[in-house]
Amino acid sequence: MPYPTNSQEWIKALGARLDIQARRAQLYETYYSGIQLAGVTLMSTVKYQEYFSKMFKAIADNWLPIVVDAVSERLSIQGFRMGPTETSADKEAWKFWQYNCMDARSQALFNTVLTTGCSFIMVWNSGDRDKPVLLTAEHPYEVYVAIDYETGLRTAAIKRWHDEWTGEIRVNLYFPDHLEKWIRPKGNNEYLPLGDQAYIPNPLGTVPIVPIRNRTSLKRDDYLSEFHDVMSTQDQINKLVMDMLIASEYSAFRQRWVTGIDVPIGEDGKPVELFKLGVDRMLTTGDPAARFGEFGASDLSNYVRAIENRVQSLASRTRTPAHYLLGQSGTFPSGETLNATETGLIAKTKGHQVEYDDPLEEVVRLGFRVLGDTAKSKITDSEVMWNDPEYRTESQHVDASVKKLAAGIPYEQIWIDLNYTETQRMRFKAWLTEQAQLDAIRVTPVVNSGAAGNNGAPNEPQPTATLDQQGMVGSTPVGVRVTSPHVSA
Repeated sequence: MPYPTNSQEWIKALGARLDIQARRAQLYETYYSGIQLAGVTLMSTVKYQEYFSKMFKAIADNWLPIVVDAVSERLSIQGFRMGPTETSADKEAWKFWQYNCMDARSQALFNTVLTTGCSFIMVWNSGDRDKPVLLTAEHPYEVYVAIDYETGLRTAAIKRWHDEWTGEIRVNLYFPDHLEKWIRPKGNNEYLPLGDQAYIPNPLGTVPIVPIRNRTSLKRDDYLSEFHDVMSTQDQINKLVMDMLIASEYSAFRQRWVTGIDVPIGEDGKPVELFKLGVDRMLTTGDPAARFGEFGASDLSNYVRAIENRVQSLASRTRTPAHYLLGQSGTFPSGETLNATETGLIAKTKGHQVEYDDPLEEVVRLGFRVLGDTAKSKITDSEVMWNDPEYRTESQHVDASVKKLAAGIPYEQIWIDLNYTETQRMRFKAWLTEQAQLDAIRVTPVVNSGAAGNNGAPNEPQPTATLDQQGMVGSTPVGVRVTSPHVSA
């Protein structure tokens, strides 16, 4: 299929694909929020729906948010490593990541990616000299990026939204060499150029919107929600919960019956209620043929076991630890058992980190293009530094750190392994420098004139301490008190 030849065709073509993407994202988000109905009603008879339609709207025993949140809460970025030597680039990348408030926005971004299957980050120049790089997280309701099937490169993108102030529909088109802005006034069916902003050159040389997709395959533009495979299982759980509630309404209480008596008909043509039941009342009748009895109550535990079976299936298929979902159904794991139950979740989270690495690195490179730093924008061996997704106790962290330090691992790497951010690590370096200066003062040379045993000659001056690359004073760790027969402590 040839590419569109003019802007109106691009708006139409990209807009149609955006509509498909938005509908798909909306379906996933209704399941995440627990307001889906279609899957449940498909399992029910028409009569069932007729009687209990109101209950469908009120009941949702939703487990899917746990599937998403268990992963998203472990996806936290602590910095960027721009190659083996570009430490200044590390700081700059972290700087524009921070002033765009991407700590918080990235969490919402990852949650959206896991829920809907895709999301986007737009990179542009903010026009602010102090904070020139502008990063915005974009929702699949509003943004679509077209990928060239031959090269895999981004060919065009669209952002479409409704202006709540004016009621107008806004459309931005993004191409490697320029941007276009269009507007559709309220009540109009055609898009019009947005004045002097209709055409804006793109100095970045590429479409400035980077897609981040979840559970991708080799097929272009392919992605899935984290819970795509278990949406029907969630419907089954909701149906079982509704069945249990209906059973509790109609047959979970003992129902009494009586035979052998005539029931009179009232003036309204309805049977007259002969007995008023209550804890302080007795059923009596003068008819010797009367017989009383009761039906047994329904056992709701059958429903509970069926629901737990479905939840267990959901946990296994999504590699979500069962104790996240069924913590009260058995013994809660601890120690090594707890670590073993979370192995699948940790492996899945690390897989997502690898999946999201490349688009995030592309975002950083585009940020350096905005800054005009061509060399840093071409770094291809950069890395995203993620927090460790595996939870460990403080004692486990400290024990591992001591062993790494003994093995000669640099302090910087140990700080990274302990999940300290770029800002915290820079603060540590400043503190080490201050500590080294204080220790250097403690080991300044002291000259004695005519000390005994030295034939009256001055003592030979001792060298002052210096801070090496490991934050050590000579061969002595910073903070260790240095003493010597010839040096005052």
